[in-house]
Amino acid sequence: MASELDICNLALQHLGESRITSTLDTGDKPSRTCAINYPHARDEVLALAPWACAKTYAELDLAEPDLPSPKWKAVYQLPSDLLRLVEVAGLNAWHPSDHFDRMGGLLYVGRGEPLEDPPETIGIEYIWRQTDATAFDPLLVEAISVKLAMKMARTLTGSDGKARELREELERVIMPQARTANAAQLYTGANNPLTKRLSKSLFGPLGRSEEHTSELQ
Repeated sequence: MASELDICNLALQHLGESRITSTLDTGDKPSRTCAINYPHARDEVLALAPWACAKTYAELDLAEPDLPSPKWKAVYQLPSDLLRLVEVAGLNAWHPSDHFDRMGGLLYVGRGEPLEDPPETIGIEYIWRQTDATAFDPLLVEAISVKLAMKMARTLTGSDGKARELREELERVIMPQARTANAAQLYTGANNPLTKRLSKSLFGPLGRSEEHTSELQ
């Protein structure tokens, strides 16, 4: 299990800097720079993949603000610690959708399918602002350390070259591995591609396709 201090020291190691003994702003430049940048690096990386170690569930209550457009039929209050939606009512909300949208601290649900009649409460799965570094899996630890090193590179090395090198490592190596490792988090229940394919098969949306779908879920 890694600690916040371990992640900061990994980041400093990427930059060829000496280790620190505290993540607090103790006055020396590396500690101060880590203290300023770590929370931002952590939250940015948490929002990049459906990390199983940072996913949680919540029931949202129906709110009653003015709807900004006729295409929306309901709005729900989102948790304050939400970084990125994963599922809404069992449906994939990780990627942009015509059915859902997040505006500020609110979740807007569209008209028509997949939610014909908005319930008083709706279940979501989401990536939350997980601050306990000991809960992070190894790929998340490495990703945050690289992101943090990117943010500190110019301040500690005086050059952007190392930041560019680290960005390429993060985007081409670490994050693809992380998304693959956590991909199953996006394909549960109604999100399963096989379930979707069967629902659009020759059996049609009713009858036998429903039976097959229920067996798969």
